[in-house]
Amino acid sequence: MPVESDSSGVFDSAAFREMTLTVLLEALDLADNLAMMSERVVQQVRALTGAKTVVLMQCLHESLGAGHRIVGLEPMRRRAMAESAEVDRLAELTHALACSVLWQPTGGGEATALLAKLECGLSIATPLRVGNVRLGCLLVLGLPEDEYGIRQVVQTLDMLSTVIALMFRTAILHETQEVTIAERTKELAEANEELRIEILQRGRTEERLRQSERELAVRNRIANVFLTVPDNQIYAEVLKIVLDATRSRLGIFGYIDEDGALVVPSMVGQVAEECQVPGWTGTFPRDTWGESIWPRAIRQKKTLYSNARSTQLPPGHLQIHRNISFPIVHWGEVIGLLQIANKDSDYDQEDILTVERIGATIAPILFARLQREQEERRREQSEASVKVERDRLQALMNGLSQTGIGVDIIGVDYKILALNDVLREKFGDPANVPCYSHYLGFNEPCEFCPMKIALTSGKVERVELSAIDGRYYELFSAPYPDQDGIVDKAIEVIVDITDRKAVEQEREKMIAKLEAQNAELERFTYTVSHDLRSPLITINGYVGMLRQDLAEGDSASVAQDLAGIAGAAEKMDKLLHDVLELSRIGRVVNPSENVPLGELAQEAIELSGGLAKSRNIRFNIATDLPVVFGDRVRLLEVLQNLIENAVKYMGGQPQPRIEIGWQRDGDTTVCWVRDNGIGIEPRYHEKVFGLFEQLQPTAGGTGIGLSLVKRIVEEHQGCIWVESDGLGAGSTFYFTLPLATPAETLEAEQRQ
Repeated sequence: MPVESDSSGVFDSAAFREMTLTVLLEALDLADNLAMMSERVVQQVRALTGAKTVVLMQCLHESLGAGHRIVGLEPMRRRAMAESAEVDRLAELTHALACSVLWQPTGGGEATALLAKLECGLSIATPLRVGNVRLGCLLVLGLPEDEYGIRQVVQTLDMLSTVIALMFRTAILHETQEVTIAERTKELAEANEELRIEILQRGRTEERLRQSERELAVRNRIANVFLTVPDNQIYAEVLKIVLDATRSRLGIFGYIDEDGALVVPSMVGQVAEECQVPGWTGTFPRDTWGESIWPRAIRQKKTLYSNARSTQLPPGHLQIHRNISFPIVHWGEVIGLLQIANKDSDYDQEDILTVERIGATIAPILFARLQREQEERRREQSEASVKVERDRLQALMNGLSQTGIGVDIIGVDYKILALNDVLREKFGDPANVPCYSHYLGFNEPCEFCPMKIALTSGKVERVELSAIDGRYYELFSAPYPDQDGIVDKAIEVIVDITDRKAVEQEREKMIAKLEAQNAELERFTYTVSHDLRSPLITINGYVGMLRQDLAEGDSASVAQDLAGIAGAAEKMDKLLHDVLELSRIGRVVNPSENVPLGELAQEAIELSGGLAKSRNIRFNIATDLPVVFGDRVRLLEVLQNLIENAVKYMGGQPQPRIEIGWQRDGDTTVCWVRDNGIGIEPRYHEKVFGLFEQLQPTAGGTGIGLSLVKRIVEEHQGCIWVESDGLGAGSTFYFTLPLATPAETLEAEQRQ
C-alpha cells in the first residue's frame, strides 16, 4: 500500500517511517527464504517509494564486474527490462558505490544515459554490503518528482541498506547452506540485535516495542493452540486470541476445503449465540458467496476492511458495523479466511497490520494442518475403498464356493493373502506359509509357477497340477492390480478336475482298447478268412472226387467222399461256433455277481469229466479259493477251457495231475491252473493265445480256446499269461480277477 502525500504534496513522514518499519519486519520474518524475502522487499520498497520499477540483484562474486542475477522484481511484467544489459551495467556501477546515490535525469554521466534508454528518470541506487563483502544492490527506478520525499527515500534506503544487506546475507547463506546451524543462529541473533539497535536509534517508542512483544505473544499463543488444543476446539481458540488482540466482538475463522467451499468449524461471540441464518451449516459453497467483503477478499487475495455498516447480509444474520477480512494465503493460494468485526472504534492500519501478521503466522501452520487432514481423509477413503474391494472380492470368492470352485489371492512373496471356503475346507488355513508348501507340499517355488508367469506376461496363465491331497486341479492365474494400478499379486481360480481326469484317462484307455481291438479284429478277420477256407477247400476237393466217382459208378468211393464232405462241414460248423462265441465276449454280458471260485472249479471239472476220467487225471483244488466278482458264465468258460486244454496236452504222463489254486501278489489276486503235461517252449508263450493257434494239430479242437479265455479275462480288467520251463516240464496258466468285498465274500462262502 503506497505512502500517501499530505496536502502539501510531499511524503507523510510518520506513514513513511511506519512503512519503513513494515519493510524491515516483513523482510525479517522471511529472512530464511531468499526468494520470498526478496519478493517482499521489492514489493514494499515500491509501495514505499512509488517507483516504476524496483530491482533487487545479487552479486555473483565479491569482485567488481563479476555479474549479477535478479532475485527480486516489482512489477514482474517488467522482467524483460530488468534483464537488459543497461540494468546489469547499472548494477555494476552501484556495486562500486559506498552509499546510496540519487541519479537524476540531468546529472550527466553513464548512469544518466542508461536511465534514459530505460525510460526511467529519477532513480536511486543502493549498494548492499556487510563490512567489505559486496552482496548486491537495490535499484529504485522511475521515482516521482518530489524533492522532500526523494531525500527521505535516499536517507531511509541508505539507513536500511545495512539491515537489508544483513538479511540478504542471511538468506543467501541459508539458501546455499554454506554455514552451520550454529553460525547461522549466531548471525541471525547479531542481525536481530543490530535491527533492534537500529530501530532504537531511529526513535521507535517503547509502546511499539511492547506492541511487538504482544504480537509475539499472540503468535506463541496461536502456535501453542495448534500444538496442544484438541482438533474440534482449535479454530475457536485461535479466533478468541485474534479477537482479544484486535479488541473485536465478533469473528469467524475458517478454511477452504477441497471443493473450494469456505468451511467455518466454529464462530465466537454473539455470532455463535445469536446468528439465525436459516439452513446455515457452517459451510459456504463457492457458488453462494456473492459479492460481500469477505468473498472479494478471497478472490483478490488481499486484506479488505470497512468501517461502515454491512448491507449485504442474509436474513437472520447479526448486524456488522465494522470488519476486516483477511484471506490466509500460503504459496500463492488462499487456504482460509480470518474475519473480525464490531470493534468499538474504527479499524485502522495498525489493526490491519496486526491481523496480517497474525495471518502470516497462521498460514503455514494451517496449511500443514489441512495437508495432514487431507492425507488422513485420503487414507481413510483409500482404506474404505480397499475394504469395499476386499469385501466385494471376498463375497465373489464365497459365491464361487457354492459352485465348488476355489479362489485365492497370492502375493509376489508366494504368501496366500486370501482364499475362499472351498480351498480352506480342502487344505486348511494357510498359517502364513507359501502357496507351494500349502497346496503342493514343496519346499521351494515351482519351476512352472503360474503366478510368476502371469505377473511377468500380464496374461492369464493356465496349468494342471497334482496337489498335496492327491487330487488333480486346473489353475488359472491372472494379474490382480490394486486401486493404483500396481500389480503385486495374482488372483487364482482353482477347479478340481480329478473326476474329469479320470474320465479322460478312462477315455484314453478305451481308445487304446479300441485300437487294440481294431488291430485284433484285422488279425481276426485275416485268420478267420484263412482258416475257414481250409474246410471249404477240403469240401471242394471231395466234390470233384465225388463227380468222378459218380461218373465211374464207384459207390464205395462215393460214400468216402460224402463222409469227407460231412467231416469238413462239421469242422467248419465248429469253427463258426467258436468264432461266434469269441465275438460275443464284451457284447453279450451277463450281470456281474460274487462267484465262489471253488464252486466254479468243481462245476468246470464236471463239465469236462468224460475226457478227464478217460485219462485218469487227478485234480487238486485249493480249499481256500477266493470269491471273485464277475460274469459267472464267462468265468466258468475260463476254467473249463483251461482244464480241457491241460487234459488235451497231458501227453503220455503216467500220473497226470491238474492243480487249481490262487495267491495274493500285493493288491492283486492271481489264480492259476497247473498241469504236469507236455509243457510249452518259451518261444510259444505268447503265440498260444493267438486265434486258431495249435501247437499240436492232432490234439483236436479249433485253436480258439485260449483266445476265448484271454478275451474273457481282459473283459474283467485282468490279464493272463503262461509259465513253462519247456517240453516235458508242464505248464501253469496264471490269470487275475477282481475280488468281492469282505462282506460279499462272507455271504458267498456261506452259500457254499
